[in-house]
Amino acid sequence: MVGNLRLSPFEVLLRMCPLAAVQSLLCAYFSDELKVVGYSLPYELSSRTTLNLVVANGLLAFGQNVSSFYTNKIAGALTIAVCANLKQLSTIILAIRIFNTKVTPLSAFGIIFVLSGTMYYSWTVVNGTSEGQMGIKTAISHSRNASLEEKGEKH
Repeated sequence: MVGNLRLSPFEVLLRMCPLAAVQSLLCAYFSDELKVVGYSLPYELSSRTTLNLVVANGLLAFGQNVSSFYTNKIAGALTIAVCANLKQLSTIILAIRIFNTKVTPLSAFGIIFVLSGTMYYSWTVVNGTSEGQMGIKTAISHSRNASLEEKGEKH
């Protein structure tokens, strides 16, 4: 959504949604979900309420995608990363409180491990983007130099 190929959120959705639909249908086909849906579809969609719920779910998903793109455009990657980490933490805390889950030392280690990994990933995405690109450029340069040396073209 930046640079020469700047697209509006609707244009991104217009181009990505058909690809996502094809991918989802292929996954459903190869996992035999389409057969299950084919058997139960006439019974499930016989009710107008079910059809309305499916349409409402699609509209909500579309609205969520559009608002996510606009929020990312306005707030920036850092804000989105911080909010995503806070959402994960609050989801874990609420799940523990609501379902009265006993946190064992092993599960506490797993929670801390996953949260620290996602925080590190967010930090790398936000702060390390240019460094990451430099790293890729350096790797390509080293690879190119090595192939030129093999051919004897490097001076």
